[in-house]
Amino acid sequence: PDTCLIVPQSINEIFHSSGKKKKDADLPYTIIRVARGRFSVSYRGKSLGVYDTVEEASDVYLKEKRDYIKQKVESMENELPDKVKEALLSWWFYLWKLHLIWTNRVIEKSITFYFL
Repeated sequence: PDTCLIVPQSINEIFHSSGKKKKDADLPYTIIRVARGRFSVSYRGKSLGVYDTVEEASDVYLKEKRDYIKQKVESMENELPDKVKEALLSWWFYLWKLHLIWTNRVIEKSITFYFL
């Protein structure tokens, strides 16, 4: 179908979380509450800092994820069809637009890629 793209497993893994979030379930997946009402954010096992608001932490997370996707696309330039590259590079923009609408939660819409 027109909406289905076949991608390598390493690309597919970018869009899957490691499971259910147990702590601070009301917050975006990679953000947790820390001391004094601040918010810690991480991506791919790396701390991205502590911020005063969920929105600030989400901004940092989205930028980090966007940069990782861009790096991944560049490193696999010759292996990925143009349609896949276009979908990957536009995905972060779609998430960013949703982020601007949210008040206190980021919910990643499920995008399924099937890997080779």
